[in-house]
Amino acid sequence: MAGTIFGLGYATPSEWVAEVQRDPLALLSDHAHCELRAAASAQAMIVRNPGRTDFVCQMLALAREELEHFEQVTALLAARGGRLDHKQPNPYADGLLAGSVAGRTDPFLDRLLVAGLIETEQAHLHYGDQAGIESVGRTIGMRRMGRPDDIGDVCVFLSSPLARWMSGGPVYVDGGGEGPAFQRAAINVRKDPREA
Repeated sequence: MAGTIFGLGYATPSEWVAEVQRDPLALLSDHAHCELRAAASAQAMIVRNPGRTDFVCQMLALAREELEHFEQVTALLAARGGRLDHKQPNPYADGLLAGSVAGRTDPFLDRLLVAGLIETEQAHLHYGDQAGIESVGRTIGMRRMGRPDDIGDVCVFLSSPLARWMSGGPVYVDGGGEGPAFQRAAINVRKDPREA
């Protein structure tokens, strides 16, 4: 399927879709690792920036929240008869870090955009049909999932002279935040007919 919803220049490989359909528990395991990586990233930011007291408190709260999400996904995985597999490489995150400002010795500013749930062309693979996506969106403060341009606009602002007086700290682009039970909203819509 071509990336036309928001003009994304990417097409989901049919092989990837077939693999997810063949082994949906592997997708849940990968999702759990994403939550665990997010918690680990927050902890690493604490280790690298111990003198930023307010920031450390914010990262501690983030690490706790991401570990709560990790616990929820691993519980769902176990309930469906799966187990957490070994972590796979993350070329997406590696590519983002490779795009950091060249020559910057302190990567602090390159790691502080905290994004919420973003609706991309693959959202249906995680949340079901449009009804599932909208159900998840209703759990967010602004009552919808973010769009790629919601993040892009903030990035353009942060890289412009308009942000010249900003001196660091997380920038939350999350539409008011997600409720920790966001998975349940989609699961309720996609309920397995065998469970009815």
